[in-house]
Amino acid sequence: MFLVCSIQNVFRFCLTQNCVAASHTEIITCLAQNVGMSRLLPQNGYGSPSDTSLNFQRHTQNDAELQERISLANFQQLVNYTYEMLALWKILCDHQFETLIHFLSQTQQEILKLLTFKDFIVDGKELSVSLTNALINFYLEDNASTGTISQLLRELCPSIYRLEDATVSRAHEIVLNAKNILNKVDREQELCEALKLCKSIAPNVDLDLMCGLFRSAGFYHGIIDLCLCCAQRRDPQGLALHYYKNGEPQDDLQGQQAFANRMKCYKHIIDSMNDLRSQSVSHPQSPSIPKVPGPPPMKDPNLLTPEEAKVYFDQIFETSLKTEDELFHVALYDSLIENNQSDTLLYIKSHYLEDYLKRCSTIRPDNLYVLNLLWKYYEKNQNFSAAARVLDKLADKHGLDMNLSQRIEYLSRAIMCIKGSEMRISSSGEGEFLHELEEKMEVARIQLQILEVLQQKKNSLSVKASPIQTNSIDDAINALNSNFQPIQQLYEDYALPFNLPESQLAIVKCGGVIDPALTESLWQNIIEKELIGTVGNLPDTRVQILEQKLIAISQPYVNCDEYFPIIFIIKFLEAKTCPLNFDPSWVFKTMLKLGVSIVELLKIYHKLYKAKDSCWTSLRKPLHLLSVLAALIGYFADSPSIVALNERRSFTTFCLDVLSDYLVDLQAMDTSVPNATTLMREFKSVQRKLERLP
Repeated sequence: MFLVCSIQNVFRFCLTQNCVAASHTEIITCLAQNVGMSRLLPQNGYGSPSDTSLNFQRHTQNDAELQERISLANFQQLVNYTYEMLALWKILCDHQFETLIHFLSQTQQEILKLLTFKDFIVDGKELSVSLTNALINFYLEDNASTGTISQLLRELCPSIYRLEDATVSRAHEIVLNAKNILNKVDREQELCEALKLCKSIAPNVDLDLMCGLFRSAGFYHGIIDLCLCCAQRRDPQGLALHYYKNGEPQDDLQGQQAFANRMKCYKHIIDSMNDLRSQSVSHPQSPSIPKVPGPPPMKDPNLLTPEEAKVYFDQIFETSLKTEDELFHVALYDSLIENNQSDTLLYIKSHYLEDYLKRCSTIRPDNLYVLNLLWKYYEKNQNFSAAARVLDKLADKHGLDMNLSQRIEYLSRAIMCIKGSEMRISSSGEGEFLHELEEKMEVARIQLQILEVLQQKKNSLSVKASPIQTNSIDDAINALNSNFQPIQQLYEDYALPFNLPESQLAIVKCGGVIDPALTESLWQNIIEKELIGTVGNLPDTRVQILEQKLIAISQPYVNCDEYFPIIFIIKFLEAKTCPLNFDPSWVFKTMLKLGVSIVELLKIYHKLYKAKDSCWTSLRKPLHLLSVLAALIGYFADSPSIVALNERRSFTTFCLDVLSDYLVDLQAMDTSVPNATTLMREFKSVQRKLERLP
């Protein structure tokens, strides 16, 4: 309080002396007189120390002198600072103070109204800086040179208006002047001079101010140069990069601060890019009705058209990518990802990008967006092997963030990538990896088949279905979507409990299980299940549905005798045809559509007939197979081209031979047997057609 009162007395002294008309020495002497310490003022160095007070009797003489020197130095600093504040106030009063305060924020203006001189000295550092900036801006707004006022402020207020402030003011003035220069070369030269001044005081430069000025002048590469320079000088030892590469440990406070300081610098570059990008995609507004009569307002010369903004963006983007500042690349990539600019990100050709994406995928393993970027990056750069492994990792990722179809799509892309990799030819490991992927794909397709059937079951459940049944299907669907399942688990947990014979058959084949009894049982279940599902339809409709189903199911198995027991299937289908009154030719026509040759079919049916199985009698259709054989041979007689020319003659002979046998059997039958006479006429008609074949 004593010192504050002394300063207030000095302030009154200055006012009586017309503010700064009093010399520096006079003010200091006044301060000394007010505190009763004129003997402490320096004459030849420091004065002799005062008598040691009672409070310092515990200390040695040297300690007392040290404390005295420290007190004197602090007092000297306070005196000098007070003088600078008074000088600043005098300068402000000489420059229309009531105008200058309008350059301050509303909050600062309110503070200034209530401010005492004591508060101005003790807590007014920030406000004093704002006042000097307001003074400089006052000059700049009038297009006046700031050289003289800057020099005066540096002489009278060196701790308030620092060298850096003067340099920034000079650079500010240069940029404003450069904006009015039409010659591009001269304009660029002036802007480069401003950049040079700013870099000379980096990192103690107001980046907000200078980047805004450079942006208004279209000097975007200057923004990059200045911000990267400031970032480097704020972290000369590279602590930020060490902090980043070591996983950003929380206990590394120095590295954390250095990293934050660098990111603040990079933000100005990123903001400039984002501003240009938004301008480049903006659309011209539709014409509007003028608010006032007269000619339209002048266009802002600093406002860029979308085309100009696009050119500037491309330039600044290309320039920024040439820097070797790895952390800037990190900041740029972060910004592109945050703004969903994946196409732009993948356009970049930099070794930093791969490291960045790999690191992101490591520290954020659940981020599908980053993993998608990584495999696309590898694919774009033709590193197909690496892309395949990332895709495989994506496909295996557990959770419901993606469904089974998306997983299969990733797996399919992985297979395509590994097939396109040149390493597959030269590396056995790549070949093994491809084999693993293909096996996984085979199982995944079965899993998708099961999932689709369960989804159909869920959709077909009536509203009266029990909650247990509904929940069971829902749980199974979620589990199948959440990740790939082992083949054994698919069989035990899904195909068997939910009675899915088609899926069971697919699993048996995929697992290489050879069990004829099991395979026949599965085919029987498939056919019976389909027949049950078509109950209520007309016979022709049921035949059509069953035929389509058989063709769809049988394609993967028709060439594998172990999993397509054709004799059993034909016999079972024909046995079902009898009581259902289906067309007797539908089975062999379905087999022909599956690619089974008519030669093989005739042999199979002939074998079945010769077996003389009693089941046909039990079904009350003892001549059913002969009816089918008549239709089958007649089909060939009407369309002989279905047999290759080199086999046609021998097959015709075979048909005539078996046909003779069938006629003999029919002639030996009792005439009371139904359809016997009709079949004889049919066989004889077919016989005549065969005999006429060339």
